[in-house]
Amino acid sequence: MGKKWRYGIIFDAGSSGTRLYVYKWKDHAKAIKHASIDALHSLPKIKLQTSQKIRPGVSSFAEKPEEIGREHLQSLIDIALKEVPDKKVPDTPVYLMATAGMRLLPEHQQRALLRNMCAYLQANTMFSLPDCNTNIQVISGETEGLYGWLATNYLLGGFDHPDKHKHGNGHHTYGFLDMGGASAQIAFAPNSTEAEKHANDLKLVRLRTLDGSTIEHRVFTATWLGYGANRARERYVESLKEQYGNPDSLEIPDPCLPSGLRSSLSGDPISTKVAIHELSLERTLLAKTNLVS
Repeated sequence: MGKKWRYGIIFDAGSSGTRLYVYKWKDHAKAIKHASIDALHSLPKIKLQTSQKIRPGVSSFAEKPEEIGREHLQSLIDIALKEVPDKKVPDTPVYLMATAGMRLLPEHQQRALLRNMCAYLQANTMFSLPDCNTNIQVISGETEGLYGWLATNYLLGGFDHPDKHKHGNGHHTYGFLDMGGASAQIAFAPNSTEAEKHANDLKLVRLRTLDGSTIEHRVFTATWLGYGANRARERYVESLKEQYGNPDSLEIPDPCLPSGLRSSLSGDPISTKVAIHELSLERTLLAKTNLVS
């Protein structure tokens, strides 16, 4: 049964955490053997075997890159090894794509983290990782948007023949808007008229169906580093501190929070009971400090 399946591993190293994705798909020779006409004219079927996210992001190891393998990647490696049959491990490619959290780091810290992650994967796993520069890298915001566009349209059927769409004939592909932790991206395939006008601004995407036929799309992508949700919140909190804060403030009013909700500066909700307890401790410590001084 396992002989017909091939596997692939992706580490999506975002700003707030790293996600592991283990995919599997039928070996091409096996897939086309009993495929229907519709299947032959469609993209190969890829299945998500498992996914898992751990925190924090890889950029948090910028000052200690030598620890990233043991302290961060290993737990995800263990999960991947449970999903991929032992005999398939040497033929299973592994990729790590780091995004905006890493793009914000100085280049020398990026290189150190990439080097340590690749070395750890090569030394501690038997997965296929022939080239560090290809398999372990920091991708641009445009590339991140393009991958998101591909995933969205693959999952929603945007690459199907228009007559096969459930949402109406003549439907074009879906546009993609992504607000990550540290950056935001958009990607979409414009209509033919606009594509001709802006040909130099578009990226060519070439896909192949199961029977080898080519599907081409020209896609526009744009990215904004620093405009992810977490970065936006950080700037928002700083503005609140400037407007309402003072050296003795223990709480800062936030007009955008639901009534009665308290949160930490990082955005994590705090129950009223915990908040009252922490404020009481802070006031006690502040009072003692004032008495000593």
